[in-house]
Amino acid sequence: MLLIILTSILGFALLFLAFLRHRFSYWKNRGFPSTSPCTPLGDFAGVGIKMHYHVKYAQLYNAFKKKTKFFGAFLYMKPTLFITDLDLLRTVLVKDFHYFEDRGVYYNEKEDPLTAHIFAIEGEKWRKMRNNLSPTFTSGKMKYMFHTISDKGQVLIDYIDKHFAKTGAVMEGKDVAQRFTADVIGSCAFGVEVHAFDTTKVPEIIKIAKGIFSDSAFGGMYFFLVSSYQSLARFLKLRLIAKYVEDYFMTMIKENVEYRETNCVVRADFFNMLLNLKNRGTIFEDKPENEEGKITFKELAAESAVFFFAGFETSSSTMNFALYLLASHPEVQEKVRAEVRRVKALHDNKISYEALMEMKYLTQVFDETLRMYPPVGNLSRNTIRDYKIPDTDLVVPQGTMISITVYGIHNDPDIYPEPEKFDPDRFTPEEVAKRHPYAYIPFGKGPRDCIGNRFGMLQVKFGLATILDNFKVEVNPKTIQPIVRELKTRNVAAKGGLWFNITRLED
Repeated sequence: MLLIILTSILGFALLFLAFLRHRFSYWKNRGFPSTSPCTPLGDFAGVGIKMHYHVKYAQLYNAFKKKTKFFGAFLYMKPTLFITDLDLLRTVLVKDFHYFEDRGVYYNEKEDPLTAHIFAIEGEKWRKMRNNLSPTFTSGKMKYMFHTISDKGQVLIDYIDKHFAKTGAVMEGKDVAQRFTADVIGSCAFGVEVHAFDTTKVPEIIKIAKGIFSDSAFGGMYFFLVSSYQSLARFLKLRLIAKYVEDYFMTMIKENVEYRETNCVVRADFFNMLLNLKNRGTIFEDKPENEEGKITFKELAAESAVFFFAGFETSSSTMNFALYLLASHPEVQEKVRAEVRRVKALHDNKISYEALMEMKYLTQVFDETLRMYPPVGNLSRNTIRDYKIPDTDLVVPQGTMISITVYGIHNDPDIYPEPEKFDPDRFTPEEVAKRHPYAYIPFGKGPRDCIGNRFGMLQVKFGLATILDNFKVEVNPKTIQPIVRELKTRNVAAKGGLWFNITRLED
């Protein structure tokens, strides 16, 4: 019996090794330049434990960028094609978009309805939703929603003043940034007051959001495996969003829909535009109903939820790192403050929508922060039909994942000399014009870029302008320097947090 068991184990081991050998020959058998992994985790062994996901993508990019415009690698055991050439990148994202219109992100409309949002859905369903939602993020609509954002400015000032400036307590940037973005997005996405600055308790919505984005190394692996083997995941009814999270958001959204519809409540926010889509098929109240444009309650819920999820983490992360970079470079901080106060004086001494649009140096700081610490460190696209790479005889098979390292490109010294250096002047109009237009892609590019990028920029810039107008920010020694990345999260975070000393400024 022992001999049979040992023989069986050995047999399975040999079969598995043969499978791995065959699997990891995928790209070379097709004539593609490729990596040579030798473990079941492919090129991602140790990721989340010894190295951050973003750094690993960049490492692969740097190993091949001077040799080839593309190469094959293995996201665990899933063959993935990496793009290193910016012209080919533009071709994939824009010119030949019809081959790569899906992101290849897992969603399960039936078992996990909140995952069926515009970021993940595919084909005609995505095109319809994109057309429906695009008008909600125009500059005109951003101006329409701005007063909902600006209402949170005084709350932010009072909170920082009371808890840090007056007491001398050390401020954790991420916590304050998360409270601010939760307050703003909760109001815009759901039309509810989150009361994120209430220190007597942590609002449930913030606890849930923090739980979602504070995943373990295993959680990150689960996400990639589910996304890599979607048919199996759907068969097994696997979820990306926990049931208690779904129940919380579904209940909150249902109550808000019922309240607004019963009481004919109209607010200048994203949720109101989604309600118009649900009831009238158009976000415009002065246009006739459009039956084809109508969305279901579940679709409304999914779009509201992703608006919160996406905006909460990306905006709070960007705001936190921007504060750190400004605190580390007091001369830049003072230059931004001077601009804020100068422009503010031209607009009734208010940080209005128009005033923010005129703060060009603040925008450069925002752009440089996203270059150094992009919250989304990698873009993915799914090949929906066989694709012949231009000027080659190589064909990318249908169903192949395409990977583009945002972090790697943004920190490429051949594109950005001394990439570890914080320099907002990289984003003057003159310097931007010198670079390839696809050398900076924090929001993606092409028809499937981030639909909410204007909103994200608006709330972060407003938060930064409000803080700098009222407070001096300095790095506290509690901050680990140089920055060490937290490895166990898919997003960008500083190990140990970013901590600041806060001083109230005279008006």
